[in-house]
Amino acid sequence: MSRTLLSLSDDIIHRIGYFLHQDNFIPLPSFHPHWANFASDINPKVATDYLAFSNTCKRVKKICPLKGLHIKLSKWSKLLKWIAYSPDQVRKGVHRIHLDISPRPGKSIISTWITLSTFFRIFPFLEELILIDTPLCRHYNSTTKLADIHILGAPMALTNLKSLAVDVNCRVCAETLPLFLIKEIEALQHLKAVDCSNLSLVLQTMSDNLTISDTSKHQPLSDHTLCFKAYPTLTDIEEMLDKINTTFPRVTELHLSPHHRVSSAHKFRPYLYVNNVERNYKSGEGLTLGLIQAHDVWSLKTSGSTSMRHDTDSLQKIIDSLARFTRLQVLDCGVAVIPEDGYWEHTSAKHGETLSEFMDRIKRWTDYSRIRSDLLSSVEIMFFNAIPSLSCLQLWDVDSDDWKYWTRFLQPEDPNEDCEDCYDCIPVLFTSSKIG
Repeated sequence: MSRTLLSLSDDIIHRIGYFLHQDNFIPLPSFHPHWANFASDINPKVATDYLAFSNTCKRVKKICPLKGLHIKLSKWSKLLKWIAYSPDQVRKGVHRIHLDISPRPGKSIISTWITLSTFFRIFPFLEELILIDTPLCRHYNSTTKLADIHILGAPMALTNLKSLAVDVNCRVCAETLPLFLIKEIEALQHLKAVDCSNLSLVLQTMSDNLTISDTSKHQPLSDHTLCFKAYPTLTDIEEMLDKINTTFPRVTELHLSPHHRVSSAHKFRPYLYVNNVERNYKSGEGLTLGLIQAHDVWSLKTSGSTSMRHDTDSLQKIIDSLARFTRLQVLDCGVAVIPEDGYWEHTSAKHGETLSEFMDRIKRWTDYSRIRSDLLSSVEIMFFNAIPSLSCLQLWDVDSDDWKYWTRFLQPEDPNEDCEDCYDCIPVLFTSSKIG
C-alpha cells in the first residue's frame, strides 16, 4: 500500500510545515545597524507555501495553524481595514509588523494615537515592530506634540514585543517615540534607535521592565541587542558607554553607528581613530597605540604620524569603560584602525608610471599591509583582554581617499573559528536619506 501525506505522523507533518515557513529563517531581531540600512526582511509572502500546505486538509490545518504572519503597511486605509475586518484567528498569528505610513496633515494627532493603539492591541502575539514612517509626526506644522498625548491613557499594549526598531525620518519622533513605546512593553530584548537626551531613561525603563518580567516568569537572562545611531559632535563615546553600562548592563550585542551631517547626507564616520605612535620591534614591545583626531587622518600621508598628538590616555579610558560590560559578546563602537602613515592606494599600475615607480609603490603597500596587520592584532588583543565575554569585534578601515568608502573587519576571538571575511561596504549610500 502506497504511503500518502496523511499516512505520515503528526511530528513529520509539523516538521514539513516548519521548513515551508520562511519566518522560521528570519532572525529576531531582523533589523541591522544603522550603517547597514538594508531593506526589511518583513514580507507578507513568507507564509505563502506554509499556508498552502496548512490548507491541505483539516488534520494538517490543526497541526500547522496560522502563525508567523507578517504585515507591511504603507497606507492608513489598509490599517483601518485590519482593525475592522481581520479575523481573530489571523490577528493571533501575526508575528512581525513593518509600518511605513506617512504623516496625516490636518488630522488630529490624538485620534491618530487612539487608532494606532487600537491597531496594536488586536495583535496579542506580535514580537517585532519596525517603524519607518509614522502618522504621529506633527513636529513641523502643529502645536500638538507627542509629549501631549500620553495623558490620554490609550496604551499600545505591546506586551509580547521583543524587538523594536524606531527608524523614522523625523529626528524629534526618533528621539521621542522609543520612550513612549517602551513604557508599554514588558520584555523588550532588542532595540534600534538614535542617541538622544533621554537615552538613560529609555534604557532604564527597558531594563526595569525586563527585570520584572524575568523575575515573574523565572526566566534566565537572554541575549539583548542595542543599535544606536549617534553623531560624534552631539555625544561623547565614553559618556555614552557609561550610560549604557549603568542602565542596561545585560546587553550582549552593541552597535554604535556614528554619522556625520553633511548637507542632506548623514555620512558614516567612526568615533575612534586608533593609530600606532611608534614601533618597538627591537625591544619586543610591539606597537604603542593612541587616538588621533579625525581631521589628522588625511594628513598622515604627508606629515606622518610621529608629528601628531596621540591620546593614549583617552584610548585607555574607552577600554576601561568597555571592561565594565560583563555579558558583551559582539561589539562595534566605531573604531577605525589607521596604521602609521595612513592608507596607500591600491597596487594596480597607473598610466604613464615607470617600472621603478610602480615597484616603489608596491613596497610601500607591502609595508603598510604589514603594519596594518600588526595594528589590527594589537587592537584585538587590547579589546579581547578587556572584555572576557567578547566573541566578535568589528573594526573599520578607510578604503580610499573618500569618506564614503570603508572596509569592515569581523575579528573572532578564536582565529580558527568560522567568521565572515572582511568585506567592502558603502554606508553613505544606505544612510544618506535618513534624518533620524
